[in-house]
Amino acid sequence: MANKFKLIVCLFIILLFIAAYHDLNRGDSMTTFTTDHSSYSNYDNKSLNFQVISYQTKTNDHFLSIIEKLNPETLINIETFISDFQALNPKADIYQLEANQIYLFPQYEQ
Repeated sequence: MANKFKLIVCLFIILLFIAAYHDLNRGDSMTTFTTDHSSYSNYDNKSLNFQVISYQTKTNDHFLSIIEKLNPETLINIETFISDFQALNPKADIYQLEANQIYLFPQYEQ
């Protein structure tokens, strides 16, 4: 029993090191985008650094999981995601997205 536990702990540590190595050696540039989109009432989509994507939510979809699906490699702080989403969906609550509703999400340029 003790040998199995040691084996499991060793495998966990090895996987932890592999994950850390992978994250540290991705080779992505650490580019961040800054936006100041305080009002979208008359915005010009060409001047923004994201595309507007309509997305129909499914049961158990969460704001962050959808943002991660649409922007898998983008390094932008969460406040920018939230402010851009709220500007596109003024009546939406990011903490309680309704299932089978269509929301507008920002998809940032790479």
